[in-house]
Amino acid sequence: MEDSTPAASMVTTGGMVCDIKQLSASRSCWDFQPSDWQSSLLNQILSKNDRDETIAQVGSIKLQRKDFLTLGLNAALEATIANSCLNVIVMLAKEKGTDVFAANSYVVVTWLPPLELDPFLSFPDNIGSKDYILLPAWMPGHWMLCVLKPKNKAMYFFDSTHPYGIGDVKYVTVFRLHYIYKYYVQSSQFKVCCSKFVVPKFALH
Repeated sequence: MEDSTPAASMVTTGGMVCDIKQLSASRSCWDFQPSDWQSSLLNQILSKNDRDETIAQVGSIKLQRKDFLTLGLNAALEATIANSCLNVIVMLAKEKGTDVFAANSYVVVTWLPPLELDPFLSFPDNIGSKDYILLPAWMPGHWMLCVLKPKNKAMYFFDSTHPYGIGDVKYVTVFRLHYIYKYYVQSSQFKVCCSKFVVPKFALH
């Protein structure tokens, strides 16, 4: 499979165009309250208007109003929103010279039983040379994130419900079997790390 790293550097929403080059990651924003303009835009997005209206676009992903209706409500984060967020991370990393691959949020769950599809069908051919591999892991009502660092032979599993554990056993097993065994003869060479998950005040599950 060819590498599908997002090539676009623009995110559009509410008629605005945001250049990825102008963005940067910062934990300080977790405690920020939305501005009046942001609150107004959010109210417009979550209104009862046409659910199929395109509200934003991240790279090639078009987000409709119905996708946003899972944000801030008592519902699971929609996978299209998750894919968009991961694409922003991939594009930001690319601007910094870091090669990141993010798996499709709809696809990863199909690697589990009963489907047990082969993950490498959705991986690019150069997956082993990536700096980071992001694997969004879903279970009913909750999202987790697995981060593989092939060059460091490490796997980090971030789960806000088990911040000091090594992650969901089913997913860890699948990630170990399908990725680690393909590139490393002895799985003991690849360490699974217990990573403290810091939950932001307004974190979404």
